[in-house]
This record gives sequence, structure tokens and C-alpha cells, in this order.
Amino acid sequence: MVAALAIFSFISNPVTSDYNKKNVLIIGIDSLRPELIHEYMPFLSKQLSDAMVFDNAYTPFARTYPAWMSIITGRHPANNGARFNLQPEDMLAKDNLYLPKVLQEHGYTTIYAADERRFSNLGSTQGFQHVIGPRTGVSDFVLGDYADFPTTNLLLLTPVGKWLLPELYGNRAADHLYRPEHFSNLLTNELDHVIHDDPILLATHFCLPHWPYTFVNSHPVETYEQQPLYPSNLQAVDNQIQDLMLYLEERGILKNSILVFLSDHGESWGHFETTFKDKHGIPYESSDYGHGMNILSPASHQILLAFKGIAIDPQQMIRPTSLTDVAPSLLSGLNLSSSYDSQKMDGRDLTAPANQSSELAFESGVILSAANTDSPDPRAVAREGAHRFKVDGNGYLRLKHTMIPSMIQNKQVGLRVDNKGLFLVHHNQKPQLMHIDYANNHYQWINPRETHHVEETLTTRFCALYHNTAAVGMPQLCQ
Repeated sequence: MVAALAIFSFISNPVTSDYNKKNVLIIGIDSLRPELIHEYMPFLSKQLSDAMVFDNAYTPFARTYPAWMSIITGRHPANNGARFNLQPEDMLAKDNLYLPKVLQEHGYTTIYAADERRFSNLGSTQGFQHVIGPRTGVSDFVLGDYADFPTTNLLLLTPVGKWLLPELYGNRAADHLYRPEHFSNLLTNELDHVIHDDPILLATHFCLPHWPYTFVNSHPVETYEQQPLYPSNLQAVDNQIQDLMLYLEERGILKNSILVFLSDHGESWGHFETTFKDKHGIPYESSDYGHGMNILSPASHQILLAFKGIAIDPQQMIRPTSLTDVAPSLLSGLNLSSSYDSQKMDGRDLTAPANQSSELAFESGVILSAANTDSPDPRAVAREGAHRFKVDGNGYLRLKHTMIPSMIQNKQVGLRVDNKGLFLVHHNQKPQLMHIDYANNHYQWINPRETHHVEETLTTRFCALYHNTAAVGMPQLCQ
């Protein structure tokens, strides 16, 4: 998916009064496997044919909220404080510099839109003035799972459905009721009310490819044996993206825009084999269902990342990149680099020469045995994790503060600096340190007390980043 850079050249007039301020359009897709785009997503594939596509791009955290926090802060999760879905907002780093807030200060209207908002509650804290999507809260969790009644189904087909059932209309969480066109209609109708003369930041998150891979009128594609239901979700989200792009073109917004196509994380179907081999030439193998539980899973961490309307050296596209690179690259492309302290961002400016050292961080979320299967039972998953949550004063489900220290200690964490990596992972049911040589596709297990052969810079950076992740093996490594 490597092609030359091109900028949209539609004939309609831009909606912004200040033409020099480009609109910023981030189109995000949940749980996407990039290798399937060409086969099942023709519209997106066409868009990528004249975009700058980074084929070696990764998410630092294969969960939606932490991934998006890295997108808009340019920081690793350990630095921006977004360590889990549904965490209390007071965990976030006080010195985070949020892309939406920066753009709002420069006259932008900032908008976040998503069809599944239960686990990723972005909003005013991050600088989004408008949030579009189904109403969220505890009722969203309850109604999304249980509101499968004939009357409910019929109401959602009527023009008043979105007013009478705001928790369900256009809500991907209610997979048995979800119609992709409902969210598309909700999105464009709301955009009509909030887009005026100012330039816009529109960050949109489409959640269709996420488990359980079902929606109204979904169908299996038997030729895709790994997960037959998955491709129809890609086809449907491709139509949603096309609907949004056509709307933006009709509004004259695309002509003066920077576009970013990305995914928050990928999706894994279970057993996987890495390209890394031990001294005997045997590849490292493990298992990971879904995403967020094994940081060595390639399928759940490799992502889509592509830009249009921003000057990027084609040589940049071959080096490892991360979602943390999005914010600094956009600020540079908008000539707003002087508006932020680059020392607060871990990501690199992808518009700059490709001679910078690369640093990619990885960490896992909560690891639940009930979720790590090819067909998880939502009730079993809820029972296993329910003791960690409470309902806050605003009616939102949040992690209990008292639970967080032990959850952080049980994380898998990793850091790649250029072609070397150090990972603390769960192997044989206990934490172990793995050293990876990416240039030679080689890995080895190491004793945390005997790290003389590990690059000093790598160890220093690893310990600085994960000093509060006091898992077994870390005290010896970082003492």
C-alpha cells in the first residue's frame, strides 16, 4: 500500500473562512486487520492508493481508550496516564498536551464521533467541544446487551427512534439492533449542526469490526475461514466511511483538509507465530484472542496509519511508526509546532527527515481468562471483572482506584528502541524478560540480574518508562 502523496482537489468551496487553516479529519477504525482492506474495503483501498501509508505501524496499547489517548497526546500510555479503559480521569497526566485543545485555541471547532462509547469516554477533558454518538453511561451497558425486543426493533426504524431510544440508536454495543446506516445518519445530521465557518478537527471512530462481528443483516463469508463473520463488518464500515467522505465533499470540507486514516488496534484469532526465532531457529509462538492481552501478538498490534494532504518524505514509510506519531506530525503539518513543548511528546514528526531514533512502547490491558477465547461469553467476562468497577457520581462505570496498583503490576510491557526491544511478558504462567533483535529476527529470554549484553540505552529507557510497573523481575532489572 505504498504510493505517492496526493492532496484532495474537489471543486466545491471550503466551508472554512480561513483557507490557510486546514481541516483535520481523523478516520479511525476499530479492530482492523490491515491485510484485509484491499479485498473487503474497496472505497478505503482506493483512498489509500494515493495516500502515504505506513506499513510498519503499531499501536502502543491494543485497547480503544489508551490508543486514542496516545493519538491525541503523542505520548506513550505510561506517560499520558491512560493505562486502562474506563479508568478515572484523575489518573491522566496533568501535563498532557491534547491535540484537540491546541487546535481549539487556534480557532478550530473540535468534534469526536463514535458509535460505541462505553469504553472510550473522550470528551471535554481532551478538548472536544462536541461529542457525537449514542448516549453513554451505565444504561448503555445494560440496554446494549438486553434491549432485544420486537417493539424496540420497530421503534429504531422510525424517524423518532433516535429521540426515544438515544442509548440504542446507532449504538454498535447493541449488535443485535445495530444498523450501520443509523450511525451514518446520526453523524451527518449532528455535523450539520456543529460545522459552521471555523476550521474543524473531526475525529471519528467506527467500531463495526470489533467483536461480536454481528449486526442487523450481517452475514458470514465462508471463504474467510478464520472468522467468517468478520469480513461483512469490514464491508459495512467501508460504506460508512464512504458516506462520511461524500458528506464532507458535498460540504466542501475535503478540499482544504489533512486526512488521517488509522486503526486503534488489530484483532487476533488465537494461536500466532512470530518472525522472531531463538538460537535453535525455533519461532516464538503464543496465543491471543481479540486484542490487548498479549503485547507480542502481531495481528492485534499492527495497525493502519496513512496520511493525505501533508508533506511526508516517502522514505519515512519504511521505518517503524506508532500512533504516538500522529499528533506531532499534524501539528507540524499545520505549522503549529511552536505551540507545544515537543519534550512532552514521545512520538516523532513524520514530516521531518527520517534520521530520528525510533521508540515504540507496548503494554497490555486487563488480562481476563474468560475473554481470551474464540467465543467469549459476555456474562462470564463481566463476572470475572465486575469487582474492579464502580458507578461514579455522574453515572459512569469506572475502575476503582484501589484496584489499579495491582492491575498495573500485572501488565505486560515492552519497549523497542530502533532495532532492539525489551519485553516483560507472561510466559509459562509467569513474568519473564525477552530481548529482541529486530534486525536479525532473533529473541532470547534473559535473567533480569544478568543484562550485561542488553543495550544500556534500551535498559535505561525501559526502566524510566516503566518504573512504576513493579512486576516480578522488574526490581532486579531496574535497581
